[in-house]
Amino acid sequence: MELPKRWGEVTIEKYLKARPVMDSTIITDPIDRGMRLISMLSGATLKEVEALKVNEILDLMKKLDFLKELPSEKILRIVL
Repeated sequence: MELPKRWGEVTIEKYLKARPVMDSTIITDPIDRGMRLISMLSGATLKEVEALKVNEILDLMKKLDFLKELPSEKILRIVL
């Protein structure tokens, strides 16, 4: 399962889909939140992620630790 390794590999589209899960107060279980983020950012279905072993899910969640901090670089805006 291919996951982004840094913010520069996350598209705006994927970020906009993942942000509500990252900020959710409804999804309190960290494993559930992690599985949903893995699904959104890898393109795998939630069923595919749920079929993984717990240690595989935990390893994939560690790869997404960079999401806990917003990038320090500013995005350059192009004015037309």
